[in-house]
Amino acid sequence: MKHARLFRSIAFLLALTLLPAPAHAVEQIYFTAVNITIMPLTADTMPVWIDGVLYVPYTVFDDHSNGAPQWMNLGAYGSYNTTKQTVSLYNRQGTMMFDLVEDTCYDLNSGRTYPSPAITRNKIPFVPVGQVCSFLGLTYSYLTVPQGILVRIKSSSNSLSDADLIDTGKDTLNNRLWEYNNQNSAYTPPATDSPPLPPENNSPETIPLYLGVRCEGGGSAAALVNSFDAQSVRGLFFFSPEQLEAQDDLVRRLLATGHSVGLLLNGGTLDESREQLARGEGILREMACVRPSALLCPEDQRKPLEEEGWVCWRETASVRPGVSAQEQARSLRNQELVRLTLDDSTETASIAGSLLYQLKNRQFDIRIPMETRL
Repeated sequence: MKHARLFRSIAFLLALTLLPAPAHAVEQIYFTAVNITIMPLTADTMPVWIDGVLYVPYTVFDDHSNGAPQWMNLGAYGSYNTTKQTVSLYNRQGTMMFDLVEDTCYDLNSGRTYPSPAITRNKIPFVPVGQVCSFLGLTYSYLTVPQGILVRIKSSSNSLSDADLIDTGKDTLNNRLWEYNNQNSAYTPPATDSPPLPPENNSPETIPLYLGVRCEGGGSAAALVNSFDAQSVRGLFFFSPEQLEAQDDLVRRLLATGHSVGLLLNGGTLDESREQLARGEGILREMACVRPSALLCPEDQRKPLEEEGWVCWRETASVRPGVSAQEQARSLRNQELVRLTLDDSTETASIAGSLLYQLKNRQFDIRIPMETRL
């Protein structure tokens, strides 16, 4: 029996290094797919070879962040504790822990250790693809496509072959490549439906921007989602436990279309907010088997909740009633990073489409909310 376990361990280690790193890896463009979803392509989230092992950002294994629809996701989740410098990846199979300080990886339940640690690149933890897939009961493919290399991670719910994904996803791959080249060049993209607005300064640099929405029963959350989806942007939508139950269809739609869902806490004390948090967690778990991506809480409660490992939304600006979309976009240009909060009122929904257009044409980079960047 001991020999059998030894042979299995050796085979596992060989499997991790069986696939050699390409000789010209630095010249390749690497794409990532989760089942049928081809993820956006950015320089700091591309798969990368490190010491002969293929790594991806840990968020690829987090269904809150990877953009895969609920009906075709990995059934896995991730968390990055910036205070303790640990990354946990988990599903029903178990929890794999990475300690970024000690450079270790282990099974949280059994204590068994694994050979490849997590690596931090551009402040984002990257994890070894093969090792994580094996632990979580997933598989992956390493595919050559005309646009570069496609690393595809798959769960048992996947029903599309690699060949079919490459065929049906060729337009998406081309669009992802065009977006990536555009982000890394100085030219302005061609006009779409509306003529581009003239830039307001001479700087070609874009400003990263994240969108958060307070869903407080204002009646227009669905209209906001329509505006977001029409312009292919993703947001982080915060619900109180009561609104999670009242707007459960909208919550499921958000999760299925790549948006993130967080909890809106308004307890008068930290203990009251913790009670709301526990209730909201339970509702989300029962509704969609997910955890809240982040919390929007009173400012004086932020620090203790962050020390407990939660990511809290830190607003830098909010949509102001009675101010035009053009003026609101212009007023954000003096920030290095923008976390813009919207409410779900009818007035905000009425200018959302125009505001998103103004932001895009004033060189704001509207990014997918990820807990490592919030």
